[in-house]
Amino acid sequence: SPQHQVWFSAISQNKVDEVKQLLPENVGVRDSGQYTLSQISNQIFFKIPLFSAIHYAILYNNMEIFEILLPHEANLLILEKTFLPLKQKSNFQQQALMDSRIQQQFKEHSVQHFSHVPANSSILDLCIYANSYALLDRALKYFTETDHKIFENFNTKFQTTLMVMAQADAEVAKVASKHMTVLFKNLQYVNGLGEDAIYLSCMKGNSLLLKAIVDQARAMSQQQLVQDLISNQQVFKRDLYKILEKSDQKCLKVLKSLTSKTSKEIFKQPSKAGLNVKNNLQELIESSKSEEKPEKAVETSSNSYRQSASNLLIVNTEKYQSISDMHKYSMQDSTTFYKDDHLKLGLYKTNDSIVRK
Repeated sequence: SPQHQVWFSAISQNKVDEVKQLLPENVGVRDSGQYTLSQISNQIFFKIPLFSAIHYAILYNNMEIFEILLPHEANLLILEKTFLPLKQKSNFQQQALMDSRIQQQFKEHSVQHFSHVPANSSILDLCIYANSYALLDRALKYFTETDHKIFENFNTKFQTTLMVMAQADAEVAKVASKHMTVLFKNLQYVNGLGEDAIYLSCMKGNSLLLKAIVDQARAMSQQQLVQDLISNQQVFKRDLYKILEKSDQKCLKVLKSLTSKTSKEIFKQPSKAGLNVKNNLQELIESSKSEEKPEKAVETSSNSYRQSASNLLIVNTEKYQSISDMHKYSMQDSTTFYKDDHLKLGLYKTNDSIVRK
């Protein structure tokens, strides 16, 4: 409506007083229409379907407005995947099924760099994708003080915020290292591809974040958790030690600092937790062979079912639920987050000894 466009215009133009005045009647309102970019001088303005005011504040890097909106829209998620034009190269520049409308807009405005933002991303994730580092720091402080549930959210690639951070640049790692105490609590989440924050940090050469995680593990006497996650990569026929020996000496050095044992001793055998995961995954894979492949869901803004963009594991969900060791992720108390069962089944915790309910 015209009223809502006045609201979003005030956000984009950083009109603080007008935003304060219009806030009560516009909390939670999401934008409509088509994805559109416009340019005045060197400033790009956005119109992105289903974005709320706080999402735009992140894109425009407006700290004052962002702080005004935090108590009201902090838990609003990204409902559909989208793409953000950027001034510099992004670690998330994936042309994953980009809509022709967005392609045309990028062409018209000579957009060379962009971030792919998966659906179900939180505002923390969006700050990372948009390179809004100061806002990321502020949001982390806010959620640490108010509500830790956001740290358990995961996007449709089955990645938590810490896993997204693992793939980001050094500036994000610097911010994350200041908040590792709360971020570390969700280190144990692993998706169906075997991706966790340790693995992704190593694969992306993110030695700064990896060191922050290892330092936090040492401070909390949780070195065994990190070692279990490393060993569990053998379930997916990956040996982090051998991979890093060839590709990344910095990350290798960080992992070696975990213990006085030799690296070969650390990586020789998967942990008991890893063997449990391996057996469960094998059972899932075998059972899925006799099942028909589920139809791919049509992804629309009104559809609560969200198909994973990664197609992580195609399995029978009833059999998945019957495996007690594959602990499911849950957000039962949240009224804002998705409660989609398929998304909940995308992550599991390694074992009870690591994660206590």
